Amino acid sequence: MDDSYTTSLAGDLFNVIQSAQGADLDLDDGFSNQPLATANMTITYSFYPKHMVDSAPGMPESFRKRLRNSNIMAAIVLGGKPIGVFLLCALQQKFTEITSSEDLLQGMQAKDVENYAQALKKALKEDLVDNVTSSHSGTEH
Repeated sequence: MDDSYTTSLAGDLFNVIQSAQGADLDLDDGFSNQPLATANMTITYSFYPKHMVDSAPGMPESFRKRLRNSNIMAAIVLGGKPIGVFLLCALQQKFTEITSSEDLLQGMQAKDVENYAQALKKALKEDLVDNVTSSHSGTEH
């Protein structure tokens, strides 16, 4: 995985945290952000403390073991079906204690970031193909 992608993603996630803080959300209670939504696809970032994620039903133990005090996950849904949930970042500090994207870089989960990037690329391609196909289906040639 390209380090510049991880750095860019950490910067984007930090901007979401700053925006949430500016909207007077209680960051440490958890919040979500949807950076992309089309008719066929959504991407949701979830910023949740460990106790909220840990109590989710059906949580695999391997995922649960990697959780820290503050966790950032990404979920991709394509055509109404979840493609995956990816633990992008896991930090010991609270969200309110994060002061820069460098703080996030310390907790970025390389394998999940790589898997997320691949799934995102595939989902965007499929969403684009679906949108192009559906927009041409009613035209005559």
